[in-house]
Amino acid sequence: MTTRTLIKTLTLCIAIIGASASMAQDLQKTQDKAQDKTQTMDQKRDQDRIYGEENMTEQERAAYRERMRLAKTEQEREQIRAEHREKMDLRIRSQNQNKPTPAGSGMGKNQGANATIIPPKQGAGRN
Repeated sequence: MTTRTLIKTLTLCIAIIGASASMAQDLQKTQDKAQDKTQTMDQKRDQDRIYGEENMTEQERAAYRERMRLAKTEQEREQIRAEHREKMDLRIRSQNQNKPTPAGSGMGKNQGANATIIPPKQGAGRN
């Protein structure tokens, strides 16, 4: 192999290695961007969730979001969240207390281990 051929071969190898490194960096940047976008979307979705939202009207959800948007500090937002959570917990508890027990569930009067057993009277009902 001549010196000229050797130099051309080494130059080509260096160019290939450089191109490979550049492609790997581009791939890593693309993956990082995709991961950042996914994290941002997850954070946005989590921020949009409201504790107890299934027990709120659309107007209540809009009012809550507006209060959060207008809050100036993170401490103010934490206070709003805490008050909201307390309000929702109270609402959920009161709704559960007002729910009737479905027929056939639980123990009825004089059923189960604590039932009072009343023995029949002696001689009653016999002819």
